Amino acid sequence: MKKGNLIFILFLVGGCSGGENTLSISSGFFHSCRIEKWEDGNRLLCWGRNIEGELGKGDYLPSPGYIYTNEEIRIEGIWDSVYSVSTGGYHTCGIDGDNKLWCWGRNDYGQVGDGENENKNLPQMISDKKWKSVSAGGYHTCGIDDDNKLWCWGRNDYGQVGDGGNENKNLPLMVSDKKWKSVSAGGYHTCAIDDGNKLWCWGRNDYGQVGDGENENKNLPQMISDKKWKSVSAGGYHTCGIDDGNKLWCWGRNDYGQVGDGENENKNLPLMISNKKWKSVSAGGYHTCGIDDDNKLWCWGRNDYGQVGDESFGNRNMPVMVSPRGVKDKWILISAGGYHTCGVIEEKRKVYCWGSDAYGQLGVNPLKREPYFGWNNPITSPVQIGNDKDWTFVSTSLVTNCAIKDDGSLWCWGSGLCNPSPFPKRIGNDNDWAYVLANFFEIYGIKKDRTLWRSTLKIEDQRDPYNPDIMMKISCIDDYSPFTKVGEEKDWIAVYGGVMGSVISMKEDGSIYGISGNKIEKISDERWRLLSNGSAEYSGIINKYGIKEDGTLWGLNYTYNSGPSEIPVGNENDWEFVDMNYAIKKDGSLWRLEKDPNNFGNWDKYIIPSKMDEEKWKEVSSGEFGFLSLFYAHSCAIKEDGTLWCWVTRNDEIVQPITRVSNDRWISVSNRTFLFGITCGIKEDKTLWCWGSDFHGSLGIGPPEEE
Repeated sequence: MKKGNLIFILFLVGGCSGGENTLSISSGFFHSCRIEKWEDGNRLLCWGRNIEGELGKGDYLPSPGYIYTNEEIRIEGIWDSVYSVSTGGYHTCGIDGDNKLWCWGRNDYGQVGDGENENKNLPQMISDKKWKSVSAGGYHTCGIDDDNKLWCWGRNDYGQVGDGGNENKNLPLMVSDKKWKSVSAGGYHTCAIDDGNKLWCWGRNDYGQVGDGENENKNLPQMISDKKWKSVSAGGYHTCGIDDGNKLWCWGRNDYGQVGDGENENKNLPLMISNKKWKSVSAGGYHTCGIDDDNKLWCWGRNDYGQVGDESFGNRNMPVMVSPRGVKDKWILISAGGYHTCGVIEEKRKVYCWGSDAYGQLGVNPLKREPYFGWNNPITSPVQIGNDKDWTFVSTSLVTNCAIKDDGSLWCWGSGLCNPSPFPKRIGNDNDWAYVLANFFEIYGIKKDRTLWRSTLKIEDQRDPYNPDIMMKISCIDDYSPFTKVGEEKDWIAVYGGVMGSVISMKEDGSIYGISGNKIEKISDERWRLLSNGSAEYSGIINKYGIKEDGTLWGLNYTYNSGPSEIPVGNENDWEFVDMNYAIKKDGSLWRLEKDPNNFGNWDKYIIPSKMDEEKWKEVSSGEFGFLSLFYAHSCAIKEDGTLWCWVTRNDEIVQPITRVSNDRWISVSNRTFLFGITCGIKEDKTLWCWGSDFHGSLGIGPPEEE
């Protein structure tokens, strides 16, 4: 990763609990594993990202809930008697009850250690040796055998393998002839403690993470100070260790405060952190956590995803005592990952995780998540897409998002494209787009000549873009010959989508038409000023809202047969804006459109507007869908002053109050992705920003940069 890299990916605070009798836990970049004691032996459970097979379950599908491998792919030993596990960047290693070492996951640098360079989605036994410990780093691995010899393998461009060279190794290579007690593989460097309790480090050193007082890479072990050490933890670009007096020392990269000295300058020599005594420490990607001798948990460093756990999103350059979700129990284990943290408390050895949950690495089954559903917590900081300042329109959906630039070019990203892209990708060569609707698995657009167009879908046998070994039938948007014209009219001004595939388009005269494929059918003789995008109520009645030319507000039922096609919302005629279940009046007041089940069938009293607050608003975009109200959903709105605010609802109740997301001035916001909580908006300077889950590239910010 490069200095200054923002990038990942999802913004979630909260976390999970569970895992009684947990013996150990390890947090990687975007996945986690733990060992749990069962009556008939230990069990290895893993969860989170799995694109390179790092969960070891025989496929490449992410798992947001704990995974214990099934009978079909069960490997005796590693799954049923494991006693040690280490999660790296995108690979995992564990030691079984017979002291055999197994590794799996990403293997392009040889980090699995099986002599090959192909990813492995099932555990591979590494050599016929017996092993005492293993540490999986960013892209390399190190382990100590039963003779206390140290072996490393994998990526070696910075000398992190420690053999004096810089060539990658896909088989274990012995490091020196010393005997060793422990080893920790970091992002691109390695540290180990020998049998005399001396600390040695080597590898990448541009931030001083080796700790030898210099900033040059070292491809052989360098002894660090004349102290004696009990433990060491190598993080992404920094290192922490505990000496024989139980004092904590950290060094290396410090731009987020991960060293913990109250400053933000890099340190190339160990620096003592506080006067406390410490039991354990874990250096993560850009943050650090430690447990003191009173079993209190402290964290510091980068915190934009809540990984510090102090219920804020501000970086911390000194240790702060944390109790995620109000946990007051004693902490016994802690593991800081790339952008998340997991720990174990003394009471029943329960597991808690917090921070980023882009790939489900917090380990909660979505149906059991508290306080949010799915992979998202929207109340956090937007991330800019690229550096362009010429965006004029944006539309989000479940799997594909689209935006238009000043020059009329159309750009889309996400997994709905036949050639999926995690960055905005030019669709076609036309420069005359004025309006776009990303409607789940299809796109509708209106050109500057007011013609209406629909994306061309492909349904064919293709390779799963996230698992190239699997062939599947896939319906996707053809981004090479992307659109066909819908009709010949040249008076269209807007298109509105829906959950159940219902699409309505509006003409300049306010008339509205239902669209089904390339078929157009007039559905109302009234004149409308604005419609909302689709909601879907469990009762099968309301799928959209609309404001007529006279300013009256109506619930619409143009998809289902039951009930009237138009349902009045009060008698007022001063409505200005509507989306999903929210509407704004001309005076700027924001109203929630609630349904009264006791008046089902008594339609003029069925929808009850409820005023949200006394503020003044100009635009709202909601991710609420009625029949999914048992889950959590979020909505966002722009105030008259241009500031952006969001909130969370469940079962028609607001569970996260309206919270300011940005002080900048915004001109538009789009949020139509319900389960995955993806929101995008355009600021006044025409920059494009997104936040929420990055489910298969939905945010458009791409994967993390690698070196």
